[in-house]
Amino acid sequence: MRNESLNLEVRDFGPIGEAKLELRPLTVFVGPSNTGKSYLAMLIYALHKHFSQFDSNNWWHAEEEVRRVLLERGEQLALDVKKTRESWVKEDEKIQSSGRSVDVKRPRPWELSEAFRELVKGAIDTQGAMLRMEIERCFGSRIEELARRAENTNFAVEICRQIKPLAGDNSNSIELNYSNATLGVSIPDGFGIEVEGGRRRLADLEMELGRFSARVKTEPELAETFELPVLQTVLQEIVVPGLFGRIGWPGHYLPAGRAVLLDSFDTVVGSLIDKASTLSEVPPSVSGVSADFLRQLVGLARLKPEKRDSPPSEIEQEILKGSISINTGDKVKFPLFSYKPENWTGQELPLKNASSMVSEVAPIAIYDKHVVSSNQLLIVDEPESHLHPALQVQLFRQLARLVSEGKRVLVTTHSEWVAEELSNIVRRSKIKKSLDRVAEPRPGMEKISLSEADVGVWLFNMDKNSNGSTVKRVDMEDTGLYATEFDNVAISLHNEWAGITDKLGEKNDGDC
Repeated sequence: MRNESLNLEVRDFGPIGEAKLELRPLTVFVGPSNTGKSYLAMLIYALHKHFSQFDSNNWWHAEEEVRRVLLERGEQLALDVKKTRESWVKEDEKIQSSGRSVDVKRPRPWELSEAFRELVKGAIDTQGAMLRMEIERCFGSRIEELARRAENTNFAVEICRQIKPLAGDNSNSIELNYSNATLGVSIPDGFGIEVEGGRRRLADLEMELGRFSARVKTEPELAETFELPVLQTVLQEIVVPGLFGRIGWPGHYLPAGRAVLLDSFDTVVGSLIDKASTLSEVPPSVSGVSADFLRQLVGLARLKPEKRDSPPSEIEQEILKGSISINTGDKVKFPLFSYKPENWTGQELPLKNASSMVSEVAPIAIYDKHVVSSNQLLIVDEPESHLHPALQVQLFRQLARLVSEGKRVLVTTHSEWVAEELSNIVRRSKIKKSLDRVAEPRPGMEKISLSEADVGVWLFNMDKNSNGSTVKRVDMEDTGLYATEFDNVAISLHNEWAGITDKLGEKNDGDC
């Protein structure tokens, strides 16, 4: 795992009054309904969606300002990069002289020069309008409707990435402030970043900047144009990973009610295909996260046969007790999903005819096998839906397995069994392998464990004083991580039954 922390602070957004949390490889949101868990998960997805895309449609607002800095200070930028790269080379030479090996691609901390800070600010400060559009698209609502306080219609989001190898209190805080119908993005004047790819990536950037500066000298007409590859290199390789860390990686969202979306998938997609040649005309009633889910499913029609026919994943084997097939229709090339239970001798079932449990879990298995890559984020809204408690625990072990394989997972849940299993997963990492036999683990799953640094559980609760929810971290050493009141409900029902039984007994005695 990367040696960094990424903190998020949100105020007055949807039901959330105030939330301060750290996004970890496995992040879990627990708490009562209507406290903002899905709101915050969707906001995090919107940030990933925006900052992981680098096409001209997403960043054209930054083009003019970045072009100005490149034209005015491109040569100085290339020299700054060269100077930093050469200092890293000297550091590596010292390491090599001591007999140790050097990885030139390892992430490196970089205290930015004044010229580069100007370039970064020019790129980021222009993103308010485009980010606003992405947030509105994901929620399917105007941004004014997402502010909790109607009297001033504003909210604030702060992203703080702290890189531990950098000295002092170096942390990069990016603020998103919505007020008076404007979403502004700002970063501090002084900050450092971390370069993915280390020396090798910095050498590529040096070459790009040097080439651009040389062409400006020989071809003055470039002052009136702009080379998009230079902008993409600066944004994709340096600015976004350096400032936002993991938020610059792609994210994927599995919304609640995915079984319903799957059940109606053929009808929904068929209707959309009849209306347009692309899925860009998703009806306004469909939120952006649901539309993205449908688009992702449609895109699976392009899978190569060997990918479609790959062996069942662990989620298919352990949870679904069967396999999911992806085929395409003869007339219209969009995917057809089927389910075949273990030891089933008949034909495959259309997924819409399978149980609700299968329909809920199948998308998680599909995304695990075909969509989510290492370092990317998978957000699952209420994975426990339609699952028996025992299956909830098994599914959460599988999500922990994804994290152990290098993927990142964010989950919203109401389940106390999920929270308790998470505590066991963390505690299991603290005991010796010889003792790693807890609760009769299934073969192949007994070694699933995550360190406490890789896991964060955050409890959402409504604050009666402010009428907005607050978020606090749950200590993984607690045995009762999340008081769901399930036990209290069971006790209350039993006491009511006992009271009714007593009264029925009194009535029968009186009739005698």
